[in-house]
Amino acid sequence: MSQYTYNEGFQPAEAIWPPVLKRCSTIGYVNEPKTPRFSRDIGRSFLLGERIYYMYGDTFCNDAGLVSNTYQLVKDRRRPIDAIYLSSNENGLVSPLLKLTEEEEELEKNSDIRIALWCFGGVVEVSKGIGYVWYQKHQFDKNNNTSKLQGVGLAKITTDECIGKLTAIRFDGLLFDSSEPLMGSFSAITEGGWVYVWGQRGDKVYLGRVSETQCHSKESYTFWNGASYTNEWQQAVPVMQDMQQGQIVRSSIFGNQYPWLFVGVTRWSDDYVMMGVSHTLEGPWVFNQTVKAQGLVSDLVYKYCMYLHLWGSAESEGKLLITWCDAWPGGVIAAQVELEMSISTLSISFDRALIHYCRQLILLD
Repeated sequence: MSQYTYNEGFQPAEAIWPPVLKRCSTIGYVNEPKTPRFSRDIGRSFLLGERIYYMYGDTFCNDAGLVSNTYQLVKDRRRPIDAIYLSSNENGLVSPLLKLTEEEEELEKNSDIRIALWCFGGVVEVSKGIGYVWYQKHQFDKNNNTSKLQGVGLAKITTDECIGKLTAIRFDGLLFDSSEPLMGSFSAITEGGWVYVWGQRGDKVYLGRVSETQCHSKESYTFWNGASYTNEWQQAVPVMQDMQQGQIVRSSIFGNQYPWLFVGVTRWSDDYVMMGVSHTLEGPWVFNQTVKAQGLVSDLVYKYCMYLHLWGSAESEGKLLITWCDAWPGGVIAAQVELEMSISTLSISFDRALIHYCRQLILLD
């Protein structure tokens, strides 16, 4: 009897590169069911302790006030736009993920300064239920409507095993100041015991890495110089340019040739989802303007903060869950982006399997 199985010889289906858009279907605003929708942005998701969360930037809690960073729990991955807040006060003000220090609270109380802590790079899980997030710290002057970037800080994130509530502990000070690449605040990913971190400096994006156990130690970070990792960021070379937000993930959608996928938006916030692929984390990256983001209320406002959510995607079918934000008073919009798949990969694999199967039948005769 033949030992051949139908899986043997088949290659996984993969999408065509450069990507060919089949369809883009908006799903709706990410929101807590049966509650008023808050205006907010970012909308990057992450997994921690086998739970799914969305993370936001400035969140306008209607009449209750403004919070610079919040998060929600997704209870059912089959309903990606349904997410719930786990904590708020009696006035309806949602609790932040990253809290201000006493010194920062005093500064806000006694001046016209507002402190914002924004997490564009996502949370990286280093062990079950424990992760890190690199956040940007901004200082706004309400008098002259100006802002000043302070730098990048680090916080340790843990999740409650019972209900999934998150706790964040900020490390003292900042890891990188505003004159340095803002490492980790663009994107971050774990691979082989390392945390790979991307950060912007001007219009360029740089790559670094650090041991999963040394994320808090600035001296432990090394930077890609085009050939190897060096201790001096001044020797680093950019791996991307003109990208405003986005993320890098390991994905099978474009096959073994391109295991690393970027989804994001340019610094011009031009409404288009950019995709990029690379054979290695260090690049080089090849980019493509793939799909124009659609609005739900109006297409006249610009779209930004474009992120991929693999937990809600079906890579083998070419279907990706992607979110973007529309400008005030908008929110985080979810959409399913479907790409054309490569027919040749499937047909060649099927032909080989059929030939093998026929040979086995001949041998049995």
